[in-house]
This record gives sequence, C-alpha cells and structure tokens, in this order.
Amino acid sequence: MTTFFLTDANGQKHSITQEQLQALAAKGKIQPTTPLETDTGHKGLAGQIPGLTFPTAAPSLFGQPAQVVPPAGGCFCTNCGNPISEQAVACMSCGAKPIGHRKFCRQCGASLNPEQVVCVKCGAGISTAGGSRSAGGGVTSGTSKSRTTAALFALLLGGLGIHKFYMGSWGWGIIYIATCWIYVPVFLAAFEGIRYFMMTDEAFAEKYPDETKAPFRW
Repeated sequence: MTTFFLTDANGQKHSITQEQLQALAAKGKIQPTTPLETDTGHKGLAGQIPGLTFPTAAPSLFGQPAQVVPPAGGCFCTNCGNPISEQAVACMSCGAKPIGHRKFCRQCGASLNPEQVVCVKCGAGISTAGGSRSAGGGVTSGTSKSRTTAALFALLLGGLGIHKFYMGSWGWGIIYIATCWIYVPVFLAAFEGIRYFMMTDEAFAEKYPDETKAPFRW
C-alpha cells in the first residue's frame, strides 16, 4: 500500500495512509489541490489519488462542477486533465507522463481535439509535442532546453560533451570527455549541432522532453 506524506503549515512532513487521507477529505481538512508526496518520491495533488473522494463542489452557473484550479506552480496532466505539480514526473491519477499528450490543455486542463493548435478556453497554443504555449509563444512544457543553445554548445564545445551536460545526458557527457583525445566526439558533436539547427522547436521538444529532474541520466 502506498504511503503518502502530508506537509503541515509548519513545514513538517507527516506519514499518512489513504484511509486517513479520506477521513481528512470528508472533514474538509484537505482539498483536491493539497500537495502530497509518496514514499517513492513522486509529488502530486490529493485530487489525483484514485479512489479519494471529496465533498461535491458547488455547481457553476452552467450546471457543471466548479473546476479545480492547480496551486501556484501547478499545471494539468495532458493525458487525463487532472491538476498536477509542475515538477511531477508521473501523474498520480492516470499513471502516465504528465506531458507529451494532446488530450487536455497543460495550462487550464480543458479537453482538446487532435486538430487544435490553440486552446479555446485559455488561449494557450498547443505544441505538437503535447505541451501548451503561453500567449507569448514560449513552450511551457515538453522541454525547457533551448534548441539554439544546445546546437551552439555542440558545435563550439562538443568535443568536451558540454551539449550533453546541458541536455541532462551526463552519462554521455562523461564519455565525450574521456574520449575527446581521439577526436571522434568532435565529429559526432558537429553532426548533432547541425541536426539541432535543422529541427523545429516542436520536434526538438518532442525528441528531448524533460522527463525527469534526475541529476544523472544517459
């Protein structure tokens, strides 16, 4: 059984079971937007836990339940539309990666159809990588890395694997440094830099998503 950790107003974490969470939800002590953390290190919101119910929200003027708005720094899972922490690597409601889908808007959680390029509810642009773009045009999900920066690192400092470290691939970065004396990494990095320049921002975000915040990965 999954163990959850609830942080109180004083910043202290308390271990709590799903049954205890249900009791707190029934009393109104926690809300769907209450942040939680699991014993496996995943972060999310109470409203994303399967089977956890809350008192019925007051209906809106249109006869629909009031929409749950994520807390500051939160967003929505693009696979199921539930609120989720922006740092979460997996949705606690559907179990999928919270980015990379085109079912729901990342910004407001509105349902999308496959042909939409703009969310008609909040105005955010929908990238081909499944993320949403802000009104200013910047990609807000998919990847936080700059395609141009990665390309310049690859062309200018690629022999030392700087572009690999920038992209989060520390394992390959170390290999590039260890083998730089044979000059093979220089040619590989030049090829990668040219490839980055030739890709679109959407293709770059789809191929190199920020899937984790881990300090070391290949």
